[in-house]
Amino acid sequence: MAEISCTYLIVGGGIAGVSCAEALAFWADARDSVVLIAESSLVKAATNVVALGKVLTKFDVEEKEGSSLGGNIRVLEDQLDRVESEGHFVRTSSGKKINYRYLCLCTGARPKLIGDNPNVIGIRDTESVQEFQKRV
Repeated sequence: MAEISCTYLIVGGGIAGVSCAEALAFWADARDSVVLIAESSLVKAATNVVALGKVLTKFDVEEKEGSSLGGNIRVLEDQLDRVESEGHFVRTSSGKKINYRYLCLCTGARPKLIGDNPNVIGIRDTESVQEFQKRV
């Protein structure tokens, strides 16, 4: 089993996870390492960010290859299996052990849907659109 060590470990390849990784890579010391775990090789990044006021921001969402994030961000295509917070490490479904100093869980929001009906699909992202297309 592979073992990896990093300063910052971010779980989630959505906008929150990618923004967190990019900010940490920018502000962190050059010796610090940033690892991002995403379930897909494509991650979602905020682009064309425009402040429309003190609390309102407009931006576009762009899917791009995780490898294009650059800097000292290492992207692993994997799934989180469990967190061992006392030992400061996580295990992934592929068996990797990742030691971290700081952990950020950016696993996203879940839509409020009508009950547990198998015929109701929430459309939120590319994956949910693809699921809808499979069913039609």
